[in-house]
Amino acid sequence: MKRFLMRNKILMLICLVLCYISGGILINNHNRLLSLLFPQKVWIHRVNSIEKLKEVHQKHSRIELDVEFEEFTNSFEVNHPPAKSINLSLIEYFSSINIESDNRFWLDFKNLSETNMKSSCLKLDSICSIFNLNKKQIIVESTKPKFLKSFNANGYITSYYLPQRLVLLDEPLLNEKIDAIRSIISKNKTTYISTDVRDYKILKKYFAHHKILTWSFPLDGPKQKSLNPISLLKALKQFFFKYKFFAAKNVHVVLFQYEAKEGNR
Repeated sequence: MKRFLMRNKILMLICLVLCYISGGILINNHNRLLSLLFPQKVWIHRVNSIEKLKEVHQKHSRIELDVEFEEFTNSFEVNHPPAKSINLSLIEYFSSINIESDNRFWLDFKNLSETNMKSSCLKLDSICSIFNLNKKQIIVESTKPKFLKSFNANGYITSYYLPQRLVLLDEPLLNEKIDAIRSIISKNKTTYISTDVRDYKILKKYFAHHKILTWSFPLDGPKQKSLNPISLLKALKQFFFKYKFFAAKNVHVVLFQYEAKEGNR
């Protein structure tokens, strides 16, 4: 009887250790878990090279990239200033993969202005025609929503890139900034508003009825993973915080960082 009880205790201990280790692995990799739970909301952040695009496209169909419009050449260039240009056109970029109906592209338009809003919209129209892209497969984002009107009128999904680091402002400055943002939103309708996840609590409080795009987490989580109980508790707390806004109905996209073998820029 004693041997039987001892064996049971050992088995229980082994099971507890295995459960702890398994739970720790899951918690340490909770960003991956979230991407499995909410696959439609997970997009990949800053895919600004053909090398990275090809690698990402094998696993993910939803991609964010940065573009600038060159008026002299009437072309979109894939680039995130102040990074040095590699002269990669959006046409060359799209030509490097087989675009399908489930693909989605979020274009962070870095230099949208009054002078280029109409010509850039017409150029994007022609690119959609070349690659048989439905305009609803594209989000055009800008910090200047008043210049997104042409894109709205032409059937594209649009997003107002909000001022950043709102969470760092004191209350008087924050209230002033929120009033300014509300005024801009009321005058310039976009499909979404977008901001860094660090400002999510601000959005939740002041813009609860708006559709939200946000960023970003490393897809594989922190590089330093630990089974230390304190570290796991912190990771578990992060998981529940992230799960809440992933599950929120007004959060439509969360960008994840992806470290490609080459072409990270």
